[in-house]
Amino acid sequence: MKNSLIVALAASSILLMSSCDKKNQPATTLQLASPDSSISLSFMLNDSLSPMYKVAYSGTTVIDNSTLGITFKDLPALVKGFQVDSSATKAIREVWKPKLGQYKYVKN
Repeated sequence: MKNSLIVALAASSILLMSSCDKKNQPATTLQLASPDSSISLSFMLNDSLSPMYKVAYSGTTVIDNSTLGITFKDLPALVKGFQVDSSATKAIREVWKPKLGQYKYVKN
């Protein structure tokens, strides 16, 4: 019962934060690509501000526009009215030593 109350409060907080009127905001698209650019992921908000994603491999779409969201049993669904507050990119170049495998070092 206590866990259910915590989940309900957390879900309500998320719903309240995401349900403000954002109809005048433009649609947002963010792009992410693998180091060799063979795989790309697009994240976007459609006209109703529902989160969506799309995946392409070598320029060919392998997962077309698919919606994201959370549906609860006894609470309203979290499927629209979202906004992107910020985004950032970061390149990581590091070398690590695997415990097993044929390589002594692996570059990220």
